Amino acid sequence: MFARLCAAILVVSTVSLAQAPNPAPPTKPLAFEVVSIRPSKPGANGMFSAMTTPDGYRVSGQALVYLIMFAYFPQGMAYWSNGRLSGAPDWLSDLYDIDAKVSEADLAEWKRQGPLALDKKVMLQQMLQSLLADRCHLAAHMVPGAPIDGWSLEPGKRGPRLAESKPGAEVPPGMKLLGGGVMVGYNRGEKPVQTFYSATMG
Repeated sequence: MFARLCAAILVVSTVSLAQAPNPAPPTKPLAFEVVSIRPSKPGANGMFSAMTTPDGYRVSGQALVYLIMFAYFPQGMAYWSNGRLSGAPDWLSDLYDIDAKVSEADLAEWKRQGPLALDKKVMLQQMLQSLLADRCHLAAHMVPGAPIDGWSLEPGKRGPRLAESKPGAEVPPGMKLLGGGVMVGYNRGEKPVQTFYSATMG
């Protein structure tokens, strides 16, 4: 079952570290106090969530590959791609239910931040990295990544079809986005259409 999780190699962008003249003693990395990871029930829909709970992080039906992306690429889905991982096994797409609780010592700092993953980006990122290393035996090897194609968002001739979101406005149910808001997808004839509500440009 979960014991089959073994080390994987993570390829990320180049990270440069400047060495201080008198480095401070290493501190213990942030980590969840209690973690439960169980395979999702058959028929679970694969989803991911950017929401945290008042005392931790809880998701159901989430692939471990999303957990890795949250942990190492908290900038958002625009930075996620298969090219970010090297040597990733197929079972990273298997779905799991994850329930992680922070310790009493970290709870006050955890609650001082907002409900989204981006609100507590650094804190959650370190805790997820500790979870992956401890429970999944993930070994992350930081190496320069190959250039990744991107997109340039520019106004068209008719201007952008954007409307400022009204504070407190209700949004329809849809896929929750990392920076807030939701995305609703549907098909208009043979063309897929995505509509974003209360979403940031990021």
